[in-house]
Amino acid sequence: MFGTVRESRESAGADNGREWGEIAERVKAILDRPGRKAERIEYWQEAAEAGDLSAGAGERIRPYDEDEWNTQREHLASAGSDSSVVLEQPVFQFYQAAAAHRIYVLRDLLPSHGLVGN
Repeated sequence: MFGTVRESRESAGADNGREWGEIAERVKAILDRPGRKAERIEYWQEAAEAGDLSAGAGERIRPYDEDEWNTQREHLASAGSDSSVVLEQPVFQFYQAAAAHRIYVLRDLLPSHGLVGN
């Protein structure tokens, strides 16, 4: 996932990606650290602002905004005959990624570990 984000930022002209090997230990430390939801969000925020996840410090991860998400979702439904306008909507891209991930988990990952039959 981190590599995909890095590649997408590079293709958009951003030059602040870091190799997985450079951030792996920091990501592991964040994932291993206990805390409630708000605390865990803060761990990621701190790492991003310190530049531990990208080449430049000072990056702030935008907080989740339920109203913005719902507005985008409603926009998908109101696209009418020009469905191409939804392709660049983050909410649509999330649904695409979630569907692809679900297929991968059910068809490849779980069966490769003998957890479900082929």
